[in-house]
Amino acid sequence: MSHGRSSTLIERRSDVISTVEQTTPDPYRAGDTLPAGRRYRRSVFAVTVFLGLTAVWVVFFRPQTLGGPVAYVEVNTTQMAPTIPKGDLVAVEKQSTYKIGDLILYRLPAAHPGTGLTIISRIAWGNGVTGFIIKSDNVSAPDAFRPRSADIVGKVWFHFKRSLLLPLIAAFAVAFVSLVIAAWPAKRS
Repeated sequence: MSHGRSSTLIERRSDVISTVEQTTPDPYRAGDTLPAGRRYRRSVFAVTVFLGLTAVWVVFFRPQTLGGPVAYVEVNTTQMAPTIPKGDLVAVEKQSTYKIGDLILYRLPAAHPGTGLTIISRIAWGNGVTGFIIKSDNVSAPDAFRPRSADIVGKVWFHFKRSLLLPLIAAFAVAFVSLVIAAWPAKRS
C-alpha cells in the first residue's frame, strides 16, 4: 500500500515541477547568452550606429559617380612625390572655388591629347575663368595645360598610403559585418 502512495506523490511532484517549468519565463533562450531586453537594446544600438555611419558615408564619402561629393583616384605618376607618392589613393572633393596652393585633380578635355586622363597638380597662379597655371611638386616647369574650373574634378581632401589600403578595407568590412550580426534579430521560439 505504501508503494502505491509513494508513486502517486512522485507523479504529483513531477506534475508540479513541469507546471512550474512551463509557467516560469526563461530569461535565457536556448543558445542565447543575453536576456531579451539586452538583446533588443544591443540590436537597436547596432542599427542606430549602422544608419549613422551610412548617413555619414552618403553625405561626406559617397563617390561622384553615385552623385556624391568625392572622387577616389589612384596616383599613377611620381610628379607629386614626395607629397603624394605613386600608388597612393587620393580622395578629392569638388569645391565652388579654388585658390593658389590647392592640390587639384583635373581631367583633360576632349580637344587635348590624352583626353579623359586625370592629373594631380598644384595651382601656381591664375583663375578658374581664364585657366589656372599649375605645377607639379616633382617637376620644375609648369604644366602645359591650363585647366578651368569646369575641368577640375576636385581639391585633394586626403590620401591613403597604398600599404594601408587593404587593411583599411578589411577593417571596414569587419566593422560592417559585425554591425549586421549585432543588429540581426534573434530567433523567436
